[in-house]
Amino acid sequence: MDKLAVEKGWTDILRSECLKVMEGLWKGIQREKQMWFQKSRVNWIKEDDRNSRFFHCIANGKRRMNYIRDISFNGIRCSDPTDIRNGVLNFFKNHFDTESWSRSTIKKGVLKLLSLEEKVAFEGDLTKE
Repeated sequence: MDKLAVEKGWTDILRSECLKVMEGLWKGIQREKQMWFQKSRVNWIKEDDRNSRFFHCIANGKRRMNYIRDISFNGIRCSDPTDIRNGVLNFFKNHFDTESWSRSTIKKGVLKLLSLEEKVAFEGDLTKE
């Protein structure tokens, strides 16, 4: 807007009036947005969203199912959230820090190589056989 004011040669008074009008327009737009939001909330409360109870039940059920009330570490039962958090953290630290676990290796000769006929059969068209 300042660029336009300079190009048109507006006075300071005219520029300040234009700013006031723009500010009023902005406030009006914000009020209208707020009004529509409030109307939508009123409709939602009056008419009740039919699915909201369903979704709340599903979310609460998942929360209950995923909640860990207590857990046993090395034969000791823990129910304090801090103890559970520390126990899980220590378990995975120990599990991934130790070198004792390794992937099993596939030894030669365990897997049979495909013959040329089998390779051709795999690459061919599918039949109903």
